[in-house]
Amino acid sequence: MHIALNKVVNDEGHDVKLAKLLLAQGASPVVNGCRTFVDAASSCSLLFLPLLLDREIAQKDLDWVFAGAFTKENAETWFSNDGFTTAEMLLRKGAAGEGVASALSTVLELSKSPEGMELANQFVDLFVAHGVDVNYQNGLSLRLATSSGVHAWVEKLLGRKPTTEARSAAFLRVFDKDVGEEEALMLLHLFVDCPDGLDVHVSDGRPTLIKALEKYPRSTEMIRILLVAGFYHDEMTMAKVLPDIEEEEQVTILTWALLQPQKRISSSVIELLIARGASVNVETRASRVTPLMLAIQSKRQDIVKKLLMEGAEVDVTDVTGNTPLAMASALGGDLSVSLMRNLLAAGAPRNDGSLHNAARELNLPACQVLTEFGHDVDFPSHLHDGRSALAEVCLHASDLGELSGGREKSMEKVMNFLIDQGSDITLKTSNGKSILLLALEAIDPVSTTRVLLKCGMWKQINKSFNLYTDGKHTYSPTSYVQKLLESDHKDQLLSLLKANRCSDVFYANSGPQPDDATGLPEDLLLEERLRKARHNRILTENEDHALALARERERAAVQAQIYTTQAELEEARRRRFHQDEISQRQSIAALEEEQFNASLRRKRGERNAELTHQNALTDAAANRARALGQAQLEIEDRKMAKMLEWEEKVGNQKVDNERNMSAIRVAEREDVDRIDRVADERFRKRVTEQRRLVDAQGNLAGRLQQGGLQRRQVGYIMGEET
Repeated sequence: MHIALNKVVNDEGHDVKLAKLLLAQGASPVVNGCRTFVDAASSCSLLFLPLLLDREIAQKDLDWVFAGAFTKENAETWFSNDGFTTAEMLLRKGAAGEGVASALSTVLELSKSPEGMELANQFVDLFVAHGVDVNYQNGLSLRLATSSGVHAWVEKLLGRKPTTEARSAAFLRVFDKDVGEEEALMLLHLFVDCPDGLDVHVSDGRPTLIKALEKYPRSTEMIRILLVAGFYHDEMTMAKVLPDIEEEEQVTILTWALLQPQKRISSSVIELLIARGASVNVETRASRVTPLMLAIQSKRQDIVKKLLMEGAEVDVTDVTGNTPLAMASALGGDLSVSLMRNLLAAGAPRNDGSLHNAARELNLPACQVLTEFGHDVDFPSHLHDGRSALAEVCLHASDLGELSGGREKSMEKVMNFLIDQGSDITLKTSNGKSILLLALEAIDPVSTTRVLLKCGMWKQINKSFNLYTDGKHTYSPTSYVQKLLESDHKDQLLSLLKANRCSDVFYANSGPQPDDATGLPEDLLLEERLRKARHNRILTENEDHALALARERERAAVQAQIYTTQAELEEARRRRFHQDEISQRQSIAALEEEQFNASLRRKRGERNAELTHQNALTDAAANRARALGQAQLEIEDRKMAKMLEWEEKVGNQKVDNERNMSAIRVAEREDVDRIDRVADERFRKRVTEQRRLVDAQGNLAGRLQQGGLQRRQVGYIMGEET
């Protein structure tokens, strides 16, 4: 009966009358793991569900049916209007438990289209109205609702009073969806305004404040709400700080905000973080960068002032040795001057390379400010390879390309200022080059050299400090350009140097001088004269020695000829003696060979006689063995013939047995098929008879009701046993 009910429910014919009859006769939809009930609910069968629900059903069976029908795999069927009606019927009957919470989570995942949203709203209202468990899987449904950004869903689920853990986990999803700032603020208030608050220590690996800033980088109100809620203003995250350092470093939220490009995080947000206590002196571990340095590099003067007012340290250096003041001086322009004044007023250290940066940028006001605060114009900055500020101008002021007329004039003003402040133009760099040679190596060497010469270097152009030595040779500026400098402007530079009365100097520091040596000092000139005289004397001595060697070689040749003749005579005598000895040995060998041949012929005759006797004996033994073998072969042939005859008889008998067994199996299979056909025919007849009897009973009941008699059971039908 139970199986028949399950078949009727799953049958496409939807025979409701037969289902009612089976239920009346005791068929149950909750046997076999509520299979019939689950099938009806899974297919959203609104014809059979009222019949199945119109009886007493245990709570655990209802929960089981709901969980089995409203699965994620079956969502395409039940996420519909019929599915909504089915869920409503089960919930009114009392269904509850994890199945309802799981179905709610599935609904929230499926709500993509506008039609799906409308249906999802109905399901959410239905589940919430029937007390869905919002703490299922640590608030899975609340997390999904928050990720969707639908304010109404979040509000309804929060009304079910989830646990603090569930609310805190869901709160992390507020920034998953791209919604407007106003809507995001409404979601924040829903969570933050809960009486029990949030556990701000719950995290998914990325600080909540940073997630908020990534979505809403200029929302001061949002950051204020999060800070009031208890989120830590100095929470750490990972970020890449310097391009030269591949690894990401731990940074605070303030540092991360200042690292964002194009001033993405608004100044009001950063000032709020500072006001709430964000550390202004925190250093990154590897790059040793502080928030003040980042604010300077991003040209945010308002943030620089705020950090200085909050006590940001100015006497610090990053991993490259740059101080905040040096970074500000490298910016150039009026902003650079303004930032430097702020930093100097806050106690920035002297001689940190800032003057070099300002001079390189041709920022005369910045240079004036720095020298006014005591920066030394000739300080050997380690950030600039020990160069002075004037040397830095000569080498790098034209790094951006060819100098325009305005920048060339600015360079002249900066050079004159530095020289007026006492810069020593005779100083050399660590590799022994004067500032004039540095100017020759600039990106725009012609303009830079012209300005430097104009500022007074023309008077000192032939002084010894402008000479350069590579350890082997010494060069004047003109020789340096001709022989060492790699430049496309050699002709222009040489013309410029010659026009400023530069003399050619080129010589070896020791030893022989090159052919084109010029401008030698007196001591080297005298040494070269002595070397040439010594060289001429050595040449004369070498000629005399060569003549003596030629005469000695002639004497040696005559003596060698005498020795050769003597050797030839001795060799002829030795050859004759050797020939006689060989002839004697050949005679002795011929005699010994004749004796050996005679002995060998005698032994060969004896061996042939012995072989003839042995062959006769071998032939006799072979004839005897051949006769014996022939007899044994005849015996083995007779044995083999009898064995083959016996095996043939046994094989024929086995074939007959297998044929008989095959016939028996075929007969058995035919009997089984016949029995199955009889059983199927009997089952069909029984079902037909049962349906006929059901129809007869229905007709009889109808006639009895028409006659005014009450219906009662008059008997029962027993199926035929098989």
